Amino acid sequence: ALPISPRLRRLRRSSAARRRSRDSRKKKWSRRLLSGPDPERAFPAHAGEARCRRGRVDGTPLSAPGGEMRRGAGWSHAMCESRPMDVDAAWDIVEQVLSDRVPTVAATLRGPAASEDIERLSARVGRDLPADFVASLRRHDGQDNPTRLLDLFDHFTLLGVEDMIATSDMRAEVFVGEEAPIDWMVPDKVRTVMNRRGWLQFTDAEGRGYALDLDPLPAGRAGQVIYLPIDGLTPEPDYPSFTAWFSEIAEKFAAGAFSVEDGDSIWLDHDD
Repeated sequence: ALPISPRLRRLRRSSAARRRSRDSRKKKWSRRLLSGPDPERAFPAHAGEARCRRGRVDGTPLSAPGGEMRRGAGWSHAMCESRPMDVDAAWDIVEQVLSDRVPTVAATLRGPAASEDIERLSARVGRDLPADFVASLRRHDGQDNPTRLLDLFDHFTLLGVEDMIATSDMRAEVFVGEEAPIDWMVPDKVRTVMNRRGWLQFTDAEGRGYALDLDPLPAGRAGQVIYLPIDGLTPEPDYPSFTAWFSEIAEKFAAGAFSVEDGDSIWLDHDD
């Protein structure tokens, strides 16, 4: 048999990860249809709503001598507390794990975005950017990953300001005139349309990716994270905020709940 190239292997893994994510959302929609709405919960619970204390798996603090993170090790789930992890704490974890396990990916992280560029991004989408997302941009202005071979995780590249503006412009051009609601979807928190300028896509995997919904329906929350393209009977936010989304990734990194393939391709462990 002919050998499979690393690029093809990654694309296959990306497709499988998207199928798992889609199947998970379908199960969620099925449960909602069977059980009815739960007025006590505005959003589903995510691991990203917990916070891991900044210490090593062996209990030593970050600054303690000999407290270097072991290869393949990280913070324990048992050390997680029931409060949101802030963006800077999440970046501390992500930076260290990337540096230790996949330095080629760590090297793609850009420096902080300039204030004027953040303002230009906000002006382009016509909405104020959430404070937690701005905090992330002030830490790293996405990745410098033009080949899309050194993605942050699961074939998703973290977009910088210029890439987000370009993606927003491209979506606006492609979906011009398609503002009518999709008639077979039931609106709730997310507008059932093909595109909105207020949807700011910040990751990319061959056109798909996570986006901030800065123009939600009244039952939604500005800054909720959706997955584009939207789908399902009643499109729901995947996360209530950028912090919740990024915290979940950081916690998986910290717990070692991921694999590295081909030396520089990160795949998170997903719940069935």
